[in-house]
Amino acid sequence: MTEYIDRNMALRDWPLCDEPADAYQYIQNFPAADVRPVMRGHWIGIKEAEEMDDIMKEFTCSVCGCCDWDCAESESFNFCPNCGADMRGES
Repeated sequence: MTEYIDRNMALRDWPLCDEPADAYQYIQNFPAADVRPVMRGHWIGIKEAEEMDDIMKEFTCSVCGCCDWDCAESESFNFCPNCGADMRGES
């Protein structure tokens, strides 16, 4: 698994290293940051139906395919409530 470090914290705490091996050891021992990959997706409108004078849309997440979001507000969510994908567009 890929590990990441906080660059600002590493530079702030950087010791004076005379030997490349010391710098290497410092980086090896620096704690990994708590990160996870960002999943990006978008809402796909799959169904419209008239219910009580309002148009209801059913959306599905382009990442996980979950489609339980039967509300007109779903398209305005910035993330999928099921998988956590960032719904502001795929990159």
